[in-house]
Amino acid sequence: MRPLLGHHLRAPASHRQRGAALLVLLSILVLAGSALLLGTLNSAAKNRTERASRTADALAEAKAALIGWAVSHPNLPGMMPWPDRGGDGNYDGTSDCASVAFNPSFLLGKIPWLDQGATCAAAHSGLGVNPRDSAGEVLWMAGSRNLVREYVPKADPVINPTLLDATPPPPYPWLTVRDASGAIVSSRVAVVLIAPGDALEGQDRSGAAGPASFLDSVTVGGFPYDNADADQDFIAYPNSTL
Repeated sequence: MRPLLGHHLRAPASHRQRGAALLVLLSILVLAGSALLLGTLNSAAKNRTERASRTADALAEAKAALIGWAVSHPNLPGMMPWPDRGGDGNYDGTSDCASVAFNPSFLLGKIPWLDQGATCAAAHSGLGVNPRDSAGEVLWMAGSRNLVREYVPKADPVINPTLLDATPPPPYPWLTVRDASGAIVSSRVAVVLIAPGDALEGQDRSGAAGPASFLDSVTVGGFPYDNADADQDFIAYPNSTL
């Protein structure tokens, strides 16, 4: 199991005024690669530090790009893009949309860094950046259904300051993020970014491999947690800071 580092923040008040509901909570989860067996302890520690730094930089760049994309949306500031999924047979950097009823798996995939089609995001440019983690992998993202354009029927989300309030509740649940013990850090998470890191044993990332080939799972206190199952519940494990 690879360590997962995290950070969460609220967007500035000025963004709240523009309806950027990712202000609810943007949680950045950094999945670092496994420790490499190097010649000496010092060189191994230096290598891990450098790899973690590269991954942290990639996550920070992606976070900034997502916030910028949302608040600069020409039609609906605060809207988030659908991710790039492998369900269409490839990962090509564009949001994947479908003319079928909603499925939670639609909200989990790689970051869509290329232009967004009107079906997905009401005509907006792409993120414009494609940062890679220390293993050279494209970052993954999961988003809340509250912030994306609906598939069937087509409808833009209603994004305004009331999304922050407990009453009335938002149309759909937010994402949940847990710490290494399984305790809930927040159940009001708008977006989660994950850097897959090096492939674990048994993970085949060729072609349009599914989330389980990039994201891992763990059992804590006898309860299984799986970041790849699209249940909108994510765990930062182990040795994480959120």
